[in-house]
Amino acid sequence: MSSTIEVDLKEILAKLDQKLDRLDQKLDTVSIQFDHKLDTVSTQLNQKIDTVSTQLNQKIDSVSAELNQKIDTVSAELNQKIDTVSAELNQKIDTVSKDVVDLKVGQARLEEKVISIEKRMDFQEFLSKGVLFTLSTAVLGILAKLFGFINNP
Repeated sequence: MSSTIEVDLKEILAKLDQKLDRLDQKLDTVSIQFDHKLDTVSTQLNQKIDTVSTQLNQKIDSVSAELNQKIDTVSAELNQKIDTVSAELNQKIDTVSKDVVDLKVGQARLEEKVISIEKRMDFQEFLSKGVLFTLSTAVLGILAKLFGFINNP
């Protein structure tokens, strides 16, 4: 009986060895298949990442170009408005400058007229004093003659 047990054990061990060899083969096959699928997935992911990266770069370049164009447009419009306002301000400054010159000329004319009027007033005042002096002397003389302060010859 011991010899049959040994033989049975040897057969069982041989079967187990065969099954273990098949399991090893299957594991190797699964490992190779898994590595192959992992490589395939990795390649596909890298391709998708590259595609997405390219698309993002294109979109970023597109948005950047649009923004640069808009900035250039706004800058040109702003420069044009600044030039327009500057021209208007220069025109208004020229107008104000002409008005100031006209006012200075008018002021000079008024000063001449005031000086002329002052001279006339001085002359009128001198005449008025002379006439007043003459009239008061004449009135005093008439009064003196009427009241007899001056003798009649």
